[in-house]
Amino acid sequence: EVAESAIKGVLGISEAHAADMPIMHRQPENQQDSDMVKTGYQSENNHRHSEQQNQAEKDRSGNPKDTQAEKQNIAIDDKLNPQTSAWAFRDHENLKDLDDKGLVDKPSVGQEEKIKTNDNIKTSYDKENHTLNLSEKDIVKIMKVVATEADPRVKGEEFNKQTDAILDTILNRIALANGNVDAVLNKKWAFSAINNPADKKAYGTADNVPESRITQRHRDEVIAHLQRRASGEESSIGTSVNYANPDQLKNATPTTRKWVEEVVKQAEKSGHVYGTGKMKHYHGQASGERPAPKFGVSIPRKYGNEEKK
Repeated sequence: EVAESAIKGVLGISEAHAADMPIMHRQPENQQDSDMVKTGYQSENNHRHSEQQNQAEKDRSGNPKDTQAEKQNIAIDDKLNPQTSAWAFRDHENLKDLDDKGLVDKPSVGQEEKIKTNDNIKTSYDKENHTLNLSEKDIVKIMKVVATEADPRVKGEEFNKQTDAILDTILNRIALANGNVDAVLNKKWAFSAINNPADKKAYGTADNVPESRITQRHRDEVIAHLQRRASGEESSIGTSVNYANPDQLKNATPTTRKWVEEVVKQAEKSGHVYGTGKMKHYHGQASGERPAPKFGVSIPRKYGNEEKK
């Protein structure tokens, strides 16, 4: 009765399988430097441009049939003008391509995307810019919950994938909750070790989980994946907010088995299955659940400045 009351209206699932929820997770440095760099490069470029044009004119007067290479050189140089972006002037040696329209404004192979960072002391969801701004304090809470969910017995890259998927599920739920981290992490039945009324050993809240529960593997992968998300990488599990382990359905009701089967089929089709043996998580969207929006992530400078994994 307690389980049925707690779950009613919270996760959009039948009261009949509320008691099974513990295993079902529903749910430039300054302007002066910039000007100096830009002006200096423009001056050098204009001089080189003028010389190449003069040489090209001489070549044409002596040989009316220009080579294709000469035409391309002139065309490329015509595009290196004061209107080109300042970062291209500073990083011109790292540019990947030049096309017939001028500089292709994108990083070269191996060049990292910039990590979005913030100085927030409180997590917020910016609906206008579709960005989840995470605070340092809340990232620690998220790490704690991930550490209770990502099974340390899973080895290697599969552990990283399972961790990333759990983290993305949590981020999706936080975005849906408009940045309310505590409401997501501490919701009844949402995470087995946190607020599970059927388990007397449950922590009650994410704050109560000791930091010692966070292994180095958990911490490293959470930070690495947050950095990737803050660099523009999308969620590893799309917009879904549910996952389940079908090997943990010993006392599940028929209703629970039905929605788990639904999620498992979705996961097998999408490939969103992470873990090994009986420690696999199947990620999908249960009927009646609202999918998360697509959004970006920004993280505190402390984590943005850590060595990228």
